[in-house]
Amino acid sequence: MPQITGLNDFPSGQPVDPALLNQNFDIVESAFNTSAVRTDNAATQTLAGPLAARIVDRGGTVYSIERWATTATPPADLRNAIRTAIQEIHDAGGGVLYFPAGTYVWDCGGYPPGVPLLSGVTVRGAGPGATIFRRPDTGTGPGFLTLNGPTNVAVEGITFDFRGAVAFFSAIFARGEPWTDVRILDCEFKDTNETLGTPNDRPDRWAVSLANEVAGPSGYQHRRVWIERCTANNGIQLTANMGTGVRGLWITDCVITEAEQNAISILSTSGGVEAVVEDIWITNCSIIRPRNIGIAIGPDRPAPDNYTARFRNIHVRGVSIRGTTGRSFSHGIFIRAGKLENRAFTLEDIYVEGDSLAPEYRALTIVDDIGDNIADNVEPPAFFEQFAIRSFRTWKGERSASIRNLRDSVIQDLEVRDASGLELNAGCANVDVVGYRQIGGGTGIVVTECGPVRIERANVRNTTGTNSAGLTCVSNDAARPVRVTSRHSVFTDDRATGKTQDFGIFWFGAGAFPCRHEFDELVGNELAPTSNVPATALRECYGASTPALAFAAFLTGSASMAGTAVPAGAAVTFTVPVVGATSDHPVIGFTHSNLLNAVWDVTARVSSPGNVEVRIENRSAAAASFSNAEGRVFLGVRRT
Repeated sequence: MPQITGLNDFPSGQPVDPALLNQNFDIVESAFNTSAVRTDNAATQTLAGPLAARIVDRGGTVYSIERWATTATPPADLRNAIRTAIQEIHDAGGGVLYFPAGTYVWDCGGYPPGVPLLSGVTVRGAGPGATIFRRPDTGTGPGFLTLNGPTNVAVEGITFDFRGAVAFFSAIFARGEPWTDVRILDCEFKDTNETLGTPNDRPDRWAVSLANEVAGPSGYQHRRVWIERCTANNGIQLTANMGTGVRGLWITDCVITEAEQNAISILSTSGGVEAVVEDIWITNCSIIRPRNIGIAIGPDRPAPDNYTARFRNIHVRGVSIRGTTGRSFSHGIFIRAGKLENRAFTLEDIYVEGDSLAPEYRALTIVDDIGDNIADNVEPPAFFEQFAIRSFRTWKGERSASIRNLRDSVIQDLEVRDASGLELNAGCANVDVVGYRQIGGGTGIVVTECGPVRIERANVRNTTGTNSAGLTCVSNDAARPVRVTSRHSVFTDDRATGKTQDFGIFWFGAGAFPCRHEFDELVGNELAPTSNVPATALRECYGASTPALAFAAFLTGSASMAGTAVPAGAAVTFTVPVVGATSDHPVIGFTHSNLLNAVWDVTARVSSPGNVEVRIENRSAAAASFSNAEGRVFLGVRRT
């Protein structure tokens, strides 16, 4: 016997096996050797057998659309018939409006546009691909179904065909009053006028738009919406922004393929009032080749009328994002700071794969760019707090993760392949990076003007970019020092020749030195490069023979350096005065901006008190030279 999914599947006068009932039905009463009778407007079914039951549809009484219209009804008349059917079912206390298999072409215009969903009504089809709602080629209106204050509504088992709809068209969209308890299950959203793999010129078309046309007052929220087992294809985005707020959103087991812009958007457009977006769960979803961003969270734009928002308790788990359809600057997950609060996020079990078509692709971006569109950047910074980023794997692209203003958070088991690594920028503090792994890519971990940052059990090997390092620390402002703790980690390079920078751990800054780099602890780290690797910046790092160093400060000095026609295998030597330098101060860095046209091997040592000898050897096969430029050395002062 087939699965029972609707009234017509009930066999008249025959036993019904409860195991055949799908999720649409509940067995609410049972008895032995009795019969139950199901009566509604559509049919009367007798259910008999050893275990008979009264079967009640979870959506209430089922009504077929055939009572009001058929697939042959003209588009405008069909729209009006569906409105009438939903109104009558609502007035009768609720129930299911069932659409048998077929294609229903109906116009989405009129006033109010589309068809309003009313409380207690479920719109159900025979399944995606079987029941199709299609927009006429010359149709009008912003969408099929509207939400204007209902509670307890559902849309199930329908394919929505956008059929060349223009921008800002939605299959299901919010309008007016907030709504509660909305379920969108087992639906398909696509545009049969589009071809997979072919970018279109109609962005911002959504399966579900949860924003209102007009922003409500502060605290104005929709509550509890489930989007489960849905697909969106051919340029359609699954969700649009959240308007002035949503509390309770579950997006589960969905597949979005080639969304024209953002596959999933959890964005606010608050119109200047406070928006609150909270209790969001995105789980077990697959996003394939989005045109711009896989998952976008935060204010829709960094502008005064949008960023007055709170984002909290947001969880993304078990999500894969693969490739892009070709924008030069794209993101796997993009999180923008709301002005008021950004707290308690979980990103766990995530896989993001970049694409050669998007050379600037970033797997994860967490950014406070509130001031970018505001005169004089007068807004104070907004921070991200209590983030847990775990088991996040990235492959290919320009950078795995770029993060700013992150505090009191943990990044655990971030795995990077063939992309530049984790970038922690200004404003980050109290961030733990645990179990970081990287093979290949341009640079490893980069920490810029922030801290404390605690690195534990990192393993960075074989970075391949022209300017590569296992760990890079940057401070251009003495008021914003880099503070790093690193324990039991490996920072190495690819040991290739001809690279302009090639080192294990490197720090630098611009302007007056020394910059404030506070290495509280460097214990048990394996550092590279080794003595046969050419470099112009940080030639030796510490050397693997020095297992533990802790620096309280740095000494630095510079001198003019130029080499003319240095023969192959020959070397030139310079002396750089460094006030206070003694043999107790290891040379841990060297920079020179013009050692770019050959393979140079640079070593340095304290030759006498106050002086550092720098030896630059030409390891190329032919004579080479480097132009005059300042060479600068850095020495570490151990903590006492």
